[in-house]
Amino acid sequence: MVKEGLHEVGRRLADGYDDRFVERLRNSESLAGQLEQALRTGDVERAARPLQALDQACTRCHVEYRN
Repeated sequence: MVKEGLHEVGRRLADGYDDRFVERLRNSESLAGQLEQALRTGDVERAARPLQALDQACTRCHVEYRN
């Protein structure tokens, strides 16, 4: 659901967002995809890395663009 949500944000992105935001959004979607694959295979240890990276990416982006 996270990956789909990020994809939809990118698909419906309003004007006013710069290339840096779009790149961060794509990176986050990729991380969410990695997390999804790890969880589908039941590899909790492998899921930890993209989960942590996604958490950090979301926090950085929200500080810069939302807060």
